[in-house]
Amino acid sequence: MKNNVFRRAREEQSALLMRRAKRWPASTSPRLAVGAEEAGIALLLSLLIIFILSGLAVSIILLTDSQIRLERTVEAQSRVHYAALAGLEEARGRLNPSAPDTITPLPTRLPRAASDRIRPAAATGASSWVR
Repeated sequence: MKNNVFRRAREEQSALLMRRAKRWPASTSPRLAVGAEEAGIALLLSLLIIFILSGLAVSIILLTDSQIRLERTVEAQSRVHYAALAGLEEARGRLNPSAPDTITPLPTRLPRAASDRIRPAAATGASSWVR
């Protein structure tokens, strides 16, 4: 019973293929007959999409690079600005020593305890520092 069903399905399929073969000559295929003028459009569209995406990627890279350079410039300008302000404050403090926010001078010598720890060796020929 099953063999008869399979045989019948194969016969119907072959008959269908034969009818299709009679409709279209062997030189043309149904695929080409429907849209012969559209041949290659998928390739062109995919190339166009790849070109657009490549352009977007390049523009993003250039934008990121320019933003990094701009940030470095702003950082350098900020550093220079604050250094100039610090210099002005230093000059104001030196010109007006009675101002309440004067700058205390830095010590010129180390404290006594620190200077005793390291001292030059005596002139007895010692080649290094003595602790």
